[in-house]
Amino acid sequence: MSLVEFRKFENNLKFTLTVDLLVGVTNLVMSNGDIALLQALVPVGSHVICTFPDPSGVPIEVIELDRDLNILRAQEGTTDTLWSSGQEFEVRLTADTLTQLIAFISNMPTTLQDSINTILVDDNGNILTDGINVLTL
Repeated sequence: MSLVEFRKFENNLKFTLTVDLLVGVTNLVMSNGDIALLQALVPVGSHVICTFPDPSGVPIEVIELDRDLNILRAQEGTTDTLWSSGQEFEVRLTADTLTQLIAFISNMPTTLQDSINTILVDDNGNILTDGINVLTL
């Protein structure tokens, strides 16, 4: 799995817990509106990186969230923490994401044609180039 294929990025995307998220729990409960928004934006098999901030806004826990509300807790060296109902959390660009992106770019093929073949895909993973011409869908 590559970072580019399975991680979804969205600007200013914020959700709210509707029940407490206890330590060790691996799925979220959110409002139907938040669930619909998440499922509309995140393709099957993809996930978003979210952070739960403390009151000063500093991220305390980083999670991976998929469209089915499954989560991987305590990512990027953070701690699995109790979060109360009503707590907001946001999709955010994190240090680990940037580190992975830099590594991904550093390992890209060196020729332009190989690079185009590697990176030009749509949201469903369909290749948008045949190596010479850009294809239309």
